[in-house]
Amino acid sequence: MISTDALRSAIERCYDAFAREPRPTRWRAAPSRDGDALLGALTAVPLRDLSDEVIGPYSGWAITTVGSAQDYRYFLPRILALAVTSTGSVGADPPVIVGRLKMSHWETWPTAQCDAVLNLFETAFLFALEGEGRGWMDSEIWLCGLARLDRPMEPFLLAWAEANSAEAGLQLSHFVRGNAKRLARGDSIASGFWEDVDTSVRQQVSTWLLSDQVRDRLEAALQSVADDDRWEIEQALLDLDRAG
Repeated sequence: MISTDALRSAIERCYDAFAREPRPTRWRAAPSRDGDALLGALTAVPLRDLSDEVIGPYSGWAITTVGSAQDYRYFLPRILALAVTSTGSVGADPPVIVGRLKMSHWETWPTAQCDAVLNLFETAFLFALEGEGRGWMDSEIWLCGLARLDRPMEPFLLAWAEANSAEAGLQLSHFVRGNAKRLARGDSIASGFWEDVDTSVRQQVSTWLLSDQVRDRLEAALQSVADDDRWEIEQALLDLDRAG
Protein backbone atom coordinates (compact mmCIF):
# COMPACT_ATOMS: atom_id res chain seq x y z
CA MET A 1 0.00 0.00 0.00
CA ILE A 2 1.39 3.39 -1.01
CA SER A 3 0.66 6.16 1.50
CA THR A 4 0.51 9.91 1.12
CA ASP A 5 3.80 10.03 3.04
CA ALA A 6 5.43 7.80 0.43
CA LEU A 7 4.28 10.16 -2.31
CA ARG A 8 5.63 13.16 -0.42
CA SER A 9 8.92 11.35 0.04
CA ALA A 10 9.15 10.68 -3.71
CA ILE A 11 8.55 14.38 -4.41
CA GLU A 12 11.22 15.42 -1.88
CA ARG A 13 13.65 12.99 -3.47
CA CYS A 14 13.19 14.81 -6.78
CA TYR A 15 13.77 18.21 -5.18
CA ASP A 16 16.94 16.88 -3.56
CA ALA A 17 18.25 15.26 -6.72
CA PHE A 18 17.88 18.43 -8.78
CA ALA A 19 18.77 20.92 -6.03
CA ARG A 20 22.08 21.93 -7.64
CA GLU A 21 20.61 22.71 -11.05
CA PRO A 22 21.15 26.43 -11.75
CA ARG A 23 18.16 28.72 -11.92
CA PRO A 24 17.96 30.17 -15.45
CA THR A 25 18.65 33.89 -15.73
CA ARG A 26 18.03 34.22 -19.46
CA TRP A 27 16.77 32.00 -22.25
CA ARG A 28 15.66 31.92 -25.84
CA ALA A 29 11.99 31.79 -26.74
CA ALA A 30 9.95 31.65 -29.91
CA PRO A 31 8.53 34.98 -31.13
CA SER A 32 5.08 33.79 -30.14
CA ARG A 33 6.15 33.59 -26.48
CA ASP A 34 7.00 36.48 -24.19
CA GLY A 35 10.10 34.76 -22.89
CA ASP A 36 11.30 37.56 -20.63
CA ALA A 37 7.94 37.96 -18.90
CA LEU A 38 7.58 34.22 -18.46
CA LEU A 39 11.06 33.82 -17.01
CA GLY A 40 10.43 36.75 -14.70
CA ALA A 41 7.26 35.13 -13.36
CA LEU A 42 8.92 31.74 -12.98
CA THR A 43 11.86 33.10 -11.00
CA ALA A 44 10.00 35.68 -8.89
CA VAL A 45 9.30 33.14 -6.12
CA PRO A 46 11.09 30.05 -4.78
CA LEU A 47 10.70 26.98 -6.99
CA ARG A 48 8.50 25.17 -4.48
CA ASP A 49 6.08 28.10 -4.37
CA LEU A 50 5.38 28.24 -8.10
CA SER A 51 1.67 27.78 -8.75
CA ASP A 52 0.24 25.62 -11.49
CA GLU A 53 -1.13 28.78 -13.12
CA VAL A 54 2.39 30.20 -13.48
CA ILE A 55 4.41 27.11 -14.34
CA GLY A 56 1.65 25.33 -16.27
CA PRO A 57 2.09 27.20 -19.57
CA TYR A 58 5.88 26.78 -19.40
CA SER A 59 5.61 23.04 -18.78
CA GLY A 60 3.73 22.70 -22.07
CA TRP A 61 6.14 24.89 -24.03
CA ALA A 62 9.42 23.81 -22.46
CA ILE A 63 12.29 23.04 -24.83
CA THR A 64 10.08 23.18 -27.93
CA THR A 65 9.42 26.94 -27.88
CA VAL A 66 10.83 28.19 -24.57
CA GLY A 67 14.18 27.55 -22.94
CA SER A 68 16.56 24.61 -23.08
CA ALA A 69 16.83 21.12 -21.68
CA GLN A 70 19.07 22.52 -18.94
CA ASP A 71 16.37 24.99 -17.94
CA TYR A 72 13.81 22.20 -17.82
CA ARG A 73 15.91 20.27 -15.32
CA TYR A 74 15.69 23.18 -12.90
CA PHE A 75 11.90 23.35 -13.07
CA LEU A 76 11.27 19.59 -13.31
CA PRO A 77 10.83 18.89 -9.57
CA ARG A 78 8.03 21.44 -9.34
CA ILE A 79 6.37 20.13 -12.50
CA LEU A 80 6.48 16.60 -11.07
CA ALA A 81 5.15 17.78 -7.70
CA LEU A 82 2.18 19.47 -9.33
CA ALA A 83 1.56 16.45 -11.55
CA VAL A 84 0.75 14.40 -8.44
CA THR A 85 -0.92 17.03 -6.27
CA SER A 86 -3.30 18.91 -8.57
CA THR A 87 -5.22 18.58 -11.80
CA GLY A 88 -2.22 20.19 -13.44
CA SER A 89 -1.80 21.35 -17.01
CA VAL A 90 -1.16 19.44 -20.21
CA GLY A 91 2.57 19.88 -19.65
CA ALA A 92 2.25 18.04 -16.34
CA ASP A 93 0.68 14.94 -17.90
CA PRO A 94 3.11 12.07 -17.28
CA PRO A 95 3.57 11.11 -20.96
CA VAL A 96 4.22 14.77 -21.84
CA ILE A 97 6.84 14.98 -19.12
CA VAL A 98 8.46 11.85 -20.56
CA GLY A 99 8.51 13.48 -23.98
CA ARG A 100 10.49 16.38 -22.49
CA LEU A 101 12.80 13.94 -20.71
CA LYS A 102 13.56 12.23 -24.00
CA MET A 103 14.25 15.57 -25.69
CA SER A 104 16.67 16.27 -22.84
CA HIS A 105 18.51 12.93 -23.28
CA TRP A 106 17.70 12.25 -19.66
CA GLU A 107 19.45 8.88 -19.75
CA THR A 108 22.74 10.84 -19.60
CA TRP A 109 21.78 12.61 -16.37
CA PRO A 110 23.32 11.67 -13.00
CA THR A 111 22.03 8.40 -11.64
CA ALA A 112 20.45 10.09 -8.63
CA GLN A 113 18.29 12.24 -10.90
CA CYS A 114 17.21 9.36 -13.12
CA ASP A 115 16.38 7.19 -10.12
CA ALA A 116 14.38 9.99 -8.48
CA VAL A 117 12.26 10.48 -11.60
CA LEU A 118 11.62 6.76 -11.99
CA ASN A 119 10.73 6.44 -8.31
CA LEU A 120 8.25 9.31 -8.61
CA PHE A 121 6.52 7.73 -11.61
CA GLU A 122 6.31 4.31 -9.96
CA THR A 123 5.09 5.73 -6.65
CA ALA A 124 2.50 7.91 -8.37
CA PHE A 125 1.11 4.95 -10.30
CA LEU A 126 0.77 2.84 -7.16
CA PHE A 127 -0.70 5.75 -5.20
CA ALA A 128 -3.31 6.29 -7.91
CA LEU A 129 -4.42 2.68 -7.48
CA GLU A 130 -5.22 3.38 -3.83
CA GLY A 131 -7.83 5.93 -4.83
CA GLU A 132 -6.74 8.69 -2.45
CA GLY A 133 -6.07 10.99 -5.39
CA ARG A 134 -9.43 10.45 -7.02
CA GLY A 135 -10.23 13.29 -9.36
CA TRP A 136 -6.72 13.94 -10.64
CA MET A 137 -4.61 10.79 -10.19
CA ASP A 138 -5.22 8.40 -13.09
CA SER A 139 -3.44 5.05 -13.00
CA GLU A 140 -3.63 4.59 -16.75
CA ILE A 141 -1.81 7.80 -17.62
CA TRP A 142 0.98 7.03 -15.14
CA LEU A 143 1.22 3.51 -16.57
CA CYS A 144 1.51 5.07 -20.03
CA GLY A 145 4.30 7.30 -18.72
CA LEU A 146 6.12 4.29 -17.32
CA ALA A 147 5.74 2.53 -20.67
CA ARG A 148 7.25 5.53 -22.45
CA LEU A 149 10.12 5.38 -19.94
CA ASP A 150 10.72 1.81 -21.16
CA ARG A 151 9.91 0.27 -17.79
CA PRO A 152 8.84 -3.39 -17.87
CA MET A 153 5.08 -3.58 -17.66
CA GLU A 154 4.68 -6.88 -15.79
CA PRO A 155 5.12 -5.57 -12.22
CA PHE A 156 2.70 -2.71 -12.75
CA LEU A 157 0.05 -4.81 -14.46
CA LEU A 158 0.27 -7.31 -11.63
CA ALA A 159 0.00 -4.53 -9.05
CA TRP A 160 -3.15 -3.25 -10.75
CA ALA A 161 -4.69 -6.71 -10.88
CA GLU A 162 -3.97 -7.25 -7.18
CA ALA A 163 -5.07 -3.80 -5.98
CA ASN A 164 -8.09 -4.12 -3.71
CA SER A 165 -9.41 -0.56 -3.76
CA ALA A 166 -12.71 0.25 -5.44
CA GLU A 167 -10.92 3.03 -7.34
CA ALA A 168 -8.48 0.55 -8.89
CA GLY A 169 -11.42 -1.45 -10.21
CA LEU A 170 -13.16 1.63 -11.56
CA GLN A 171 -10.03 2.89 -13.27
CA LEU A 172 -9.51 -0.52 -14.82
CA SER A 173 -13.06 -0.44 -16.18
CA HIS A 174 -12.35 2.99 -17.71
CA PHE A 175 -9.21 1.59 -19.32
CA VAL A 176 -11.14 -1.29 -20.87
CA ARG A 177 -14.03 0.87 -22.02
CA GLY A 178 -11.74 3.48 -23.54
CA ASN A 179 -10.19 0.83 -25.78
CA ALA A 180 -13.24 -1.42 -26.27
CA LYS A 181 -13.53 -0.99 -30.04
CA ARG A 182 -9.86 -1.66 -30.67
CA LEU A 183 -9.86 -4.68 -28.38
CA ALA A 184 -12.90 -6.06 -30.21
CA ARG A 185 -11.04 -5.72 -33.53
CA GLY A 186 -7.95 -7.38 -32.13
CA ASP A 187 -5.95 -4.16 -32.39
CA SER A 188 -3.54 -2.90 -29.75
CA ILE A 189 -4.62 -0.07 -27.47
CA ALA A 190 -4.11 3.46 -28.77
CA SER A 191 -6.20 5.74 -26.56
CA GLY A 192 -4.77 9.02 -25.31
CA PHE A 193 -0.98 9.05 -25.24
CA TRP A 194 -0.60 5.33 -25.90
CA GLU A 195 0.00 5.97 -29.60
CA ASP A 196 3.49 7.13 -28.64
CA VAL A 197 4.30 3.81 -26.95
CA ASP A 198 6.11 1.00 -28.74
CA THR A 199 3.68 -1.31 -30.57
CA SER A 200 4.90 -4.44 -28.80
CA VAL A 201 4.25 -2.86 -25.40
CA ARG A 202 0.79 -1.71 -26.44
CA GLN A 203 0.02 -5.24 -27.61
CA GLN A 204 1.27 -6.63 -24.31
CA VAL A 205 -1.08 -4.36 -22.38
CA SER A 206 -3.95 -5.19 -24.75
CA THR A 207 -3.43 -8.90 -24.16
CA TRP A 208 -3.47 -8.25 -20.44
CA LEU A 209 -6.73 -6.31 -20.65
CA LEU A 210 -8.32 -9.33 -22.31
CA SER A 211 -6.94 -11.76 -19.73
CA ASP A 212 -8.80 -13.71 -17.05
CA GLN A 213 -6.78 -11.73 -14.52
CA VAL A 214 -8.48 -8.50 -15.54
CA ARG A 215 -11.91 -10.10 -15.78
CA ASP A 216 -11.52 -11.54 -12.29
CA ARG A 217 -10.46 -8.14 -10.95
CA LEU A 218 -13.48 -6.45 -12.51
CA GLU A 219 -15.87 -9.06 -11.19
CA ALA A 220 -14.40 -8.63 -7.71
CA ALA A 221 -14.81 -4.87 -8.05
CA LEU A 222 -18.57 -5.31 -8.39
CA GLN A 223 -18.61 -6.11 -4.68
CA SER A 224 -16.64 -3.05 -3.59
CA VAL A 225 -17.75 -0.11 -5.74
CA ALA A 226 -20.67 2.14 -4.88
CA ASP A 227 -24.02 1.17 -6.35
CA ASP A 228 -23.92 4.16 -8.71
CA ASP A 229 -20.62 2.90 -10.16
CA ARG A 230 -21.58 -0.72 -10.74
CA TRP A 231 -22.83 0.02 -14.24
CA GLU A 232 -19.32 1.04 -15.32
CA ILE A 233 -17.87 -2.27 -14.19
CA GLU A 234 -20.73 -4.17 -15.82
CA GLN A 235 -20.21 -2.30 -19.09
CA ALA A 236 -16.50 -3.10 -19.06
CA LEU A 237 -17.31 -6.79 -18.57
CA LEU A 238 -19.72 -6.64 -21.51
CA ASP A 239 -16.98 -5.03 -23.61
CA LEU A 240 -14.65 -7.89 -22.70
CA ASP A 241 -17.35 -10.41 -23.69
CA ARG A 242 -17.63 -8.76 -27.11
CA ALA A 243 -13.86 -8.74 -27.53
CA GLY A 244 -13.47 -12.29 -26.32
